[in-house]
Amino acid sequence: MAIAAPILFLAAGSWTGWTYPDQPLALALLLMAVLSSSLVDHRGWTLVVACLASFTLILPLLVAQTWPHTSQALWLGSLWLTAAFLNWDPRRSNLSVEELKRALHQGPTGLLITE
Repeated sequence: MAIAAPILFLAAGSWTGWTYPDQPLALALLLMAVLSSSLVDHRGWTLVVACLASFTLILPLLVAQTWPHTSQALWLGSLWLTAAFLNWDPRRSNLSVEELKRALHQGPTGLLITE
């Protein structure tokens, strides 16, 4: 059920963006799509929604062969900052080289590393 909210916000934002290209309502709906995509359990879903929202913002500009306004560029930046903050998890630590070597040594025989 959580997947329906970002899809509906993306659909409404893209329709509003094509119908009323100068109104900021489409930009707000696309930002809501990115925000609501964090409710889905998959981490990559936020990035997919951010890519689709960016494509929705940029495509009408490419068709009209115009440069984006400053506000559109700021909204695009805010979409990606929101996606970055939603994907950032401070509880996950980076793998060290020793942990990676240990994991690969315990893997299938095709992945064994010899020194």
